[in-house]
Amino acid sequence: GLTQLPKVFGVAGGGDGIIGRLETLIRQMSDTNFYVLIFALVVLTVLLMGGKLFPGKPVAMGVVIFSVLIISYTEMGSFGFKIVGEIPKGLPELHPPSISFTDIGNLIPLAFACFLLMYIESVSAAKTMAQIHDYDIDARQELLALGISNMAISMFQGYPTSGGLSQSAVNEQSGAKTSMSLIIASGFIALCLMFLTGLLYNLPTVVLAVIVLVAIKGLVDIKEMKRLLQVNRFDFIISITALISVIVFGILEGVLIAALFSLVLIIRNVSNPHVAFLGRIPGTNRYSDLSRHPDNELIPGMLLFRVESQLVYFNVPFIYNKVWAKVKEQKSTLKMVIFDLSTSPNVDSSGARLIKRLHLNLEAKGIDFRVAEARSGVRDILRLENIEHLLGHVSRHDTLHDEVVIAMGEQPDIIKAPEKPKSLLPPEIVSHIILGNNYFTQTHPHEYFDGFKYEQKPYITLVTCADSRVPLNSLMHDTSNKVFTIQNIGNQILSTEGSVDYGIRQLKTPLLFFLGHSDCGAIKAYLHGFESQAPSIQEELDFLQPMISRDHDEEDFETLHSNIIEKNLDYQVNIACKKYRDLLQQGKLTVMAGFYDFKDEYGKGMGNIIIVNVNRKKDVKQMRELDLFSYLSKKQKKLHIGRLPD
Repeated sequence: GLTQLPKVFGVAGGGDGIIGRLETLIRQMSDTNFYVLIFALVVLTVLLMGGKLFPGKPVAMGVVIFSVLIISYTEMGSFGFKIVGEIPKGLPELHPPSISFTDIGNLIPLAFACFLLMYIESVSAAKTMAQIHDYDIDARQELLALGISNMAISMFQGYPTSGGLSQSAVNEQSGAKTSMSLIIASGFIALCLMFLTGLLYNLPTVVLAVIVLVAIKGLVDIKEMKRLLQVNRFDFIISITALISVIVFGILEGVLIAALFSLVLIIRNVSNPHVAFLGRIPGTNRYSDLSRHPDNELIPGMLLFRVESQLVYFNVPFIYNKVWAKVKEQKSTLKMVIFDLSTSPNVDSSGARLIKRLHLNLEAKGIDFRVAEARSGVRDILRLENIEHLLGHVSRHDTLHDEVVIAMGEQPDIIKAPEKPKSLLPPEIVSHIILGNNYFTQTHPHEYFDGFKYEQKPYITLVTCADSRVPLNSLMHDTSNKVFTIQNIGNQILSTEGSVDYGIRQLKTPLLFFLGHSDCGAIKAYLHGFESQAPSIQEELDFLQPMISRDHDEEDFETLHSNIIEKNLDYQVNIACKKYRDLLQQGKLTVMAGFYDFKDEYGKGMGNIIIVNVNRKKDVKQMRELDLFSYLSKKQKKLHIGRLPD
């Protein structure tokens, strides 16, 4: 872009590198041709406005034609405009290169430098365009294309060629979508060289300069830089380093500097990895970082940790000091240390000796040490280093939770498909309740209850079915003090209006969520056997009457059952939106409906919750674009937002 600026000011330009070019341009500013500069600004305005008013149209071509006509048929050419001038006609002649072994030896260093520069610039341009248009590239294919094209050019005594950012930007600005654009462009250039070179004689070079400047403007993505700054400062620093290095030193040197700097940062990060000390996620058998989730449960007498990096020789001292400082903090209360290796994909011999050192030093203090969830390659290293026997055993079956419950003197849970329920006598049922509560109190320390001893602060009012197949942990692991739950048959608002009002008006939850489910018993009962139900059940089912007609035959019922469940969710959302219109208008409430699908009726897998309605919006595309789902990835939106076919 900097090489084009002298043409915009109507000066000669010159100099080597960015500093030299800038210095020359500043020195020549006093010689600015204001006719050329004004013309450049007019062209710039037309290109920018034309791109917005006529997207995808060849605005640049129109500007080129109009500029040629102006210079050809007015006196503008006499005001110091540089023009393209005469372009030799015809295509290059076939002229194979002469091969000399002496020349080959002399050219190898230069050829390698050319290759490196061409490859870096071409792949950089390709990756930039791929990021803009969201597609993948194959670097090997780019290399093959460069090789074939340069071999072909050598037969015509041409210059080495490569892909370039500015050329690609011009192509993209013109609306090109596929590689066919290059074939058409090449054909058009060939036609111009053979028959139309005279038409370009009076083309001002300032027009070409402005077209290039407008095209490369889109290559610096400010929004993406801001996003990187917010999301990942590591990537942001490397991007800024690459940008500045390329501008100051050129593409080859700039990319090499950025690559070297990124390696330095990677080594620095690996040398000081994050050591996460873990607590149990309430109500689950999973564990996460206490520094990020201080409400996690501490396991009395245990220290659980993981290293979010591979264990290699240059980070071993840092990890050991971090863990040992934590051990010292625990003093005499510590009985067990468990190292979760699930986030350490690779362990070298120094990393293996770190594990051995921790074991021996902890054993000397009377503290047990175990490892869990080691990957296959890590287990192999521990066995080869003769460390496994010190730890008792290292198995692919050992999960972190298994090690915790074994240390607590319990048997680890075996996760398997639930068995079909069997009839239990009341004493057995009570026993299940008490044993379940015992487990809950053992795994939830007193601190767990501090946040809601005196008041509740939920953020969801949930109206869901009383069906025993709809567990609250299908929403989230622990719903305590998060979900104000109202359950009834048919997940209705009208039969429990007071409870819903309490959640919305009194507790001021910002989300009202209706959750239906597969094989809804209330819909079945209403459509089939309504008259045989007890009067109290009929009274509650009658709230569904405006939404369902009871004239479906048995075959129709089987076909439409899921659609009617979804229709019921729409009905409940409509009622709620009318009832709480004031809160919706003030932006204080969102009404949403979901379908807990344990029969895979939406084709998205068992157990998924599918969002089907948001504030009466039922169009899937519109729902996916709502700010409500801005934290979800495209994949999550596709999986969890949908509708059944009509």
